Amino acid sequence: MFENLHAFLQVESNPLEKQRFVHINSTVEGSGFANSSFLIHYFISSFIKQGHKVLLVSCLHTHAQYKIVEHKMGVNLEQATRLGNFSFLSLLDLWSDLYTGSPDEGKEKMVCSRIMEELSSRLDDSQETLGQPFLIIFDDLTALLHLGVEMVDILNMISRVKFLYPNTFTTYVTSTSQYAELSDSGALSNQLTHWSDLKFDVNQLSTGLSKEVHGQLKISRRIDIAAPHAPRVYHYKVTERDLKLFAVGESPAVL
Repeated sequence: MFENLHAFLQVESNPLEKQRFVHINSTVEGSGFANSSFLIHYFISSFIKQGHKVLLVSCLHTHAQYKIVEHKMGVNLEQATRLGNFSFLSLLDLWSDLYTGSPDEGKEKMVCSRIMEELSSRLDDSQETLGQPFLIIFDDLTALLHLGVEMVDILNMISRVKFLYPNTFTTYVTSTSQYAELSDSGALSNQLTHWSDLKFDVNQLSTGLSKEVHGQLKISRRIDIAAPHAPRVYHYKVTERDLKLFAVGESPAVL
């Protein structure tokens, strides 16, 4: 699956597990939505197929939704869970627990603390993985902003996880959706971009919808910590079993 993206990222010489911090940002404008979920599934399947462990913090989707897509990509999440290679943490469940078990005031302040408690428990149970590649995904952090969580609390949570578990073999993947009417979504993405050494920007086509091209993908890699990201821009189409990348202007579907 996604051999084109695999080849473009030069995974053979620059493995995904050597990327310390990856950020994925999609832009939402009006009724259009550039869906970046294919990248989240790409990272999940790539790590699990190599026998590495994945911890997914889902702020938006259910386990069933990930299970269906990963099955199409040749990954059985139930089996991976039984083998201890996949762990799922749902913000929807945590938020439901807060509503049923806490007073009405201050729930927003408690969300990140509850996520940290759950993460600490699951990461402590995985200490035997130290020295082995490990993937932690936060998808989609913008959902926390919609719940009223302050941006500074979200960034503090990510920083705390990185500080408490500074395993040099751990890869962090964060995703956000940038809304024009939600100003903090842009600021959140900008800070996560500053931390990242690999970034994906997913945008809808400026020319409108197309059957043959689903959107625009900008891939930026930081070669040196002091250097800016070096971007490359492509049009893309997601199929059942692959991701087609076109140089901008090469697809006849986009004039």
